[in-house]
Amino acid sequence: MRHLLTLSALALGFILVGPQVRAAPLAVGDSAPCVVLNNVAANGSESEHCIRDPEVAGQAKILEFFSATCGDCTENLPIVSQLAARVKAEATTRLVGIDRSESVMRDFIKNNHQLINFDVALDMNREAKRAYDIVETPTIFVLDAHNKVLYRSAGVLSAAEVEQIVGLVGGH
Repeated sequence: MRHLLTLSALALGFILVGPQVRAAPLAVGDSAPCVVLNNVAANGSESEHCIRDPEVAGQAKILEFFSATCGDCTENLPIVSQLAARVKAEATTRLVGIDRSESVMRDFIKNNHQLINFDVALDMNREAKRAYDIVETPTIFVLDAHNKVLYRSAGVLSAAEVEQIVGLVGGH
């Protein structure tokens, strides 16, 4: 009888609290989720669409999750900007800002407009952050034309990583 009470208590606790299972991080080979966010284009126009949607059908996608208050993200921005210019014919590049403050994000875009020659998605509710399992910024994803993850990396990109990404998307 004592065992039955213990099992009942455990089962009730599991039902009330739920399983504490963490989903596996989005990894190479996985399908990237579609998260619809407010998108600010390089020309200033705004729209809502899935962050993995390409500007041109059949293109690869480069997504960089960043924070406006992140030093490594600021250091990585010129690298990503040069990468985006190199692979523009083969890949769409998009920044995904995870700051909760829209004014902080918009100030960052305005203050760095000379480096941001691609769209910025605003993830103030952190839906994309959760869906892509972002634990540090900057985090870069490269997706193929069918939204499969080809590459994932956290931190400032090295020259070797840039060349690897260029090779993955078929750039020059």
